[in-house]
Amino acid sequence: MFGQDWQPVILKNPGLTKKTSKQHFQNDGTHAIDSETNELSHNKVGICIGKQIERARNAAGFKTRAELAFRINESVKTITEYETGKAIPDSKVLQKLRNTLKVQIKVSK
Repeated sequence: MFGQDWQPVILKNPGLTKKTSKQHFQNDGTHAIDSETNELSHNKVGICIGKQIERARNAAGFKTRAELAFRINESVKTITEYETGKAIPDSKVLQKLRNTLKVQIKVSK
């Protein structure tokens, strides 16, 4: 460490007090953003698509959700969520279902 002339740097902001910093955070709009994000949610597959998958599963000869899940290498929970319309659409899972069940599944956004 020879030849280094580093000196400590001290930052000061004389105009900032606790009162002004609190007002700054209350008035900068972050509260509105926080309340807005609480209302957002993901699109779900929907019950119509779920019924379509269930009918196609039965027509393809899969008696249980577990058989279909094993065939497409997904969990039974995933198949259950799709059939009840509570799943968030995943293009990979939907493509596996299309190929295995030989149906056209179209999820609108």
